[in-house]
Amino acid sequence: MKELLVEYRQTLKETRVLLSDIEKIIKINEADKSLESKELLIELQEDKKVINSWISNLQYSIQWLSSGKRPGSTRGIERRSVYQKEILTDATEIAKIIESGQVIYNEEESTETDEEQEHFSQVTDAVLGVLTDKECEIYKMSINGLAPFEIAQYMEMPYKTVYKAINRCERKIQNEDVSFL
Repeated sequence: MKELLVEYRQTLKETRVLLSDIEKIIKINEADKSLESKELLIELQEDKKVINSWISNLQYSIQWLSSGKRPGSTRGIERRSVYQKEILTDATEIAKIIESGQVIYNEEESTETDEEQEHFSQVTDAVLGVLTDKECEIYKMSINGLAPFEIAQYMEMPYKTVYKAINRCERKIQNEDVSFL
């Protein structure tokens, strides 16, 4: 994403140079009153409009990529509770994801017995038992679909720290032996 942002900024600079070149040509041709000059002037004005729209779109994209939020949105999805402190977690689903390696689980299609649910609960407790409280909280948020930057905002810590913590949790979980259950 950082490379894309650099490319967008470079393209914006080049586009602004192109716009200034067209504006210079327009100034030169405004003094000439010939028919060809007027036609060229009309085409250059249209080109100027197109280039201005490119610049606007590039600025919008750069702002979005830089901030991670849609520009100009004052009451967008960024302010809703899903990105705030309401995190609902079911330990049973985490165990299913860990044990099966699948990301999708539909509770309506579940035909589990109480014994199977108890087994998953034991697996979850055993697996999450190797994590510290903070790691466990971060990992549960990650499993619930929050991006590392969102978790970082919630936990008030650097993004890279959250990313490393998630990777550390996954390594710990992969190394955990739950075959005794």
